[in-house]
Amino acid sequence: MMGRIMAIVLVLCFVGHARADGHLPDEMAVKAIKASAATWSVLYAKRDLDTLMTLYHPDAKLFSNGQPGLFGRDAIRGYFAESFKNTTGANIDFKVEDITVFGDVANLVSLYIMEIDVGKDAPVVVAGRSMLMYKRDASGNWLIFADMDNQAPDATVQAFKDARR
Repeated sequence: MMGRIMAIVLVLCFVGHARADGHLPDEMAVKAIKASAATWSVLYAKRDLDTLMTLYHPDAKLFSNGQPGLFGRDAIRGYFAESFKNTTGANIDFKVEDITVFGDVANLVSLYIMEIDVGKDAPVVVAGRSMLMYKRDASGNWLIFADMDNQAPDATVQAFKDARR
């Protein structure tokens, strides 16, 4: 009887962590995606456009808040190049809310806060939520396939600070 109870408890422990297809989450994928997101933040702050673009799939899409959609790595490169030209610096920090892996595709949802130096007295501070879709390429690298951000009413500077606690 005790053996059956333990077996049921073990099954219930793993059910909450299983994907819809019944497999356990790909922990290595989650770690790689978190590392990619952290690398993105560093490269963006350093304004290292060439290396930043290596994180994007050639057919990537960018849907930045209030901007028209961009399709393809070259269009995204142009957008970031123009952004870097029009600002003197920017730092971005994020708090991962969720990562879901579905085989060779994954979604990352996070709160973000961005401080943009536009050459005035104080930086412009923007907070919001982003959703990144990653695709694993033939070499096993997770590349950003879709990048979308918004400034939702529940994704404020204060919400970001509260999530960091």
